[in-house]
Amino acid sequence: MFDYMIDAKSAIPDKEIDFKEENISDNEKLSEFEEKISDASEKYRKKNPLPTDVEVLMEKYKDNDIIPTIEDLEVIVEKSKNIQKDREEYWKFQENYVHQVIKSTPEFDKYIKDLVGEIIKINKNEYLIEYYLTPYISKKQLLEIKRRRLVYSQCGSDNSPEIHALEIAQLSAETMSWDLFLRSHLDATSYKILETQQRKTYLSELEAINVNTNDLLLGTLLRASDFLNGHYNGRIFDIALFFSEAKNQTKIKNRLLNMVADEKLDIYNRINIYHTFNSYNGRTRDKILQQSNQRLLNEILEKPSNAFFKNIIVIKN
Repeated sequence: MFDYMIDAKSAIPDKEIDFKEENISDNEKLSEFEEKISDASEKYRKKNPLPTDVEVLMEKYKDNDIIPTIEDLEVIVEKSKNIQKDREEYWKFQENYVHQVIKSTPEFDKYIKDLVGEIIKINKNEYLIEYYLTPYISKKQLLEIKRRRLVYSQCGSDNSPEIHALEIAQLSAETMSWDLFLRSHLDATSYKILETQQRKTYLSELEAINVNTNDLLLGTLLRASDFLNGHYNGRIFDIALFFSEAKNQTKIKNRLLNMVADEKLDIYNRINIYHTFNSYNGRTRDKILQQSNQRLLNEILEKPSNAFFKNIIVIKN
């Protein structure tokens, strides 16, 4: 199982989605809808074959012993220039035909409502079903079914999980589901960091709508035994990256240092914040400021009551 799986449990914190091991094919209504899409697509392709001039020409040269003629190569290059455009137009017509078939279903409105209900009931969704349902359902319904589709990254350059999380965040904002918006927004950034290891998170968007990002992010770092199901647990290095791009650097620096020094805070969370500060400070480009920050941290660690910090290996990112 990939580590890039979007946690589509990006739900109201105390209402976690339970993803069952049930397949769409096991559900009669949803499997029939998939078959309807597949049959309509196949019927369209049989009636309107996709032009394959280039493919037919290339078929001659599958055998490596046969060398293409200059004339054939020129034809292949010329036809290939427009093949993508032609295919996009072809798939658009096919898609319109499939929608005509879907809309011809008896009691259409009830049919669509039942399909959405089945997805929510079994907590399972697939891209093709979601894609063809989208024009007929509300944004609130689309948000509910999109949250029930797990997305995986197939390789390091596949940003599908990030896109999926951003789509959930956008729908959450449009439907004013703010708890889902914050969670999916953090998900999108986490997968962006995981995939690219680059700077530039989506923190500025949260700051632009006056979200108290410092409290929000620090809350994802703290650990407790009585959090609600679905509580977002932030990764130290991800949150450190967030903090390194925050507007008020002085404020977040002082906040982290005060938490490391706070003897009322339990040791586990103080160590967590300690690692976060080290990762955050390591991203500081101003070397003089970085050294100054390190001195402030060392002053805290020198207190006798903080001697336990000396046995901790600093995790570097």
